[in-house]
Formats: sequence, structure tokens, C-alpha cells
Amino acid sequence: MAGGEGRVRSKALLVGEVALFSALLIATRFFRLRLHVPGAGSMAWIAVLVIVRGLSEYPATATLVGLVSGIVITVTGLDMPPGPQQVLKYVLAGAVVDALGYLMLRRFRNPLSYGVAGGVASVAKLLSVYLIALVLNLPVFVVKAVLTYVAVLNFTFGAIADVVAFYVVKVAVTVVRNEERGGRGHQP
Repeated sequence: MAGGEGRVRSKALLVGEVALFSALLIATRFFRLRLHVPGAGSMAWIAVLVIVRGLSEYPATATLVGLVSGIVITVTGLDMPPGPQQVLKYVLAGAVVDALGYLMLRRFRNPLSYGVAGGVASVAKLLSVYLIALVLNLPVFVVKAVLTYVAVLNFTFGAIADVVAFYVVKVAVTVVRNEERGGRGHQP
């Protein structure tokens, strides 16, 4: 019976993490960083995806957060241009973060691994928008002309945001560990 109860608590924790970080990701879309440089807008929400992956023990949490957030953002029209491509953009970025977290020994270990995950996720987001434009046969000649420039900027901003995310996760894990140690030492 204890195994089943643990699984229920475990699922509840996953749902709570997805809900909390999806709300945080959606909130980042309200407060955009306006640098007028391609890729700068994804700094905050890519960081949220990497933070949830760094804090969660569940392997697909960033993908689920991306899915929930993408659906809400599509339905509410928070991101431009509105449409189903927004769901793909957020899910793909989350899936890339989850895959890189798995490939990097199931856990990110240092600022470089966070930076790489954020940069690659940001470029994946950019490429998803580009691929949808190709599939829909939209005029993408401008995107083709500046794709390398924009991809480098997306990677750079994603990497910067997620080096900061590394330190956020590091502080959060340290605080939790200190509380656990302090709580055990004070028991009568």
C-alpha cells in the first residue's frame, strides 16, 4: 500500500511542478525584455524550462511545462503570431531541454551544461518557427538571409539565461539540503 501512496504523492508533485512552472513561464510572456535583438525575448522562458528540469526528478517535466504553457499561450494569444505553431515552439524547447538533461548524465552539473541546454533549446525554438513557415509555404526569404545571425543570437541569449538558471538551481538545492540536515539534527 505504501508503494501506491508514494506513487500518488509522486504524481501530485509532478502535476504541482508542471502547474507552477507553466504559470511562471506564462508570466514571463507578460514581462518581455525589449532589447530589439532576435532571441532576447526567449531568455526568461527558456530559463524557466531549464530551471524546472534542474529541480525536478521527473524526466519529461520541461516538455510537459512547454506543452501546458504553449496551449495556454496559443489560446490566449499572448505570443505573436498567434496560432498552433506556438505550442510546437514551447514543446520542442522543453523536449530539447529534457533530452539534453538526460544525455548529460540525467542531471545538469555545471554552468556550461546549463548554457548549452539553453542555447540549443533557444535555437530549436527558432528552427521550429522556421520549419512551420516552410511547411506552410510562407515567404521565408528574409528568414533564410539572416538565419545564421539570428541562430547565433538565440544561442547566446539562451546560454546567458541558463547560466543564471544554473545558479538559481544551485541555491535552491543548497537551501533544501541545509533545511533537511538542520531538521534531522534538531529532533528530540
